[in-house]
Amino acid sequence: MVCSAGRRGEGENHKKQKLWVKDNPAKSEERLDGARAETEVELLSGDRIDVVIYGENATVAVEVKNSADLERGIYLRIVRQI
Repeated sequence: MVCSAGRRGEGENHKKQKLWVKDNPAKSEERLDGARAETEVELLSGDRIDVVIYGENATVAVEVKNSADLERGIYLRIVRQI
């Protein structure tokens, strides 16, 4: 699937994984239990983060990747302490 900007669109599996992360923030870190999460958060650069979890003491940005991306070393997880 290709969008009008020329980028590939997300597949159904990627979308399901992204929504699972959004709905289950405590599965990645227990301290995020009850935290608010949003998908497709746009940065000033125009890039979009798959899921951003807003905890009481931390904000976590999550990019959902498939196994091929992991093997290429593209996996990224950013944790910013507030």
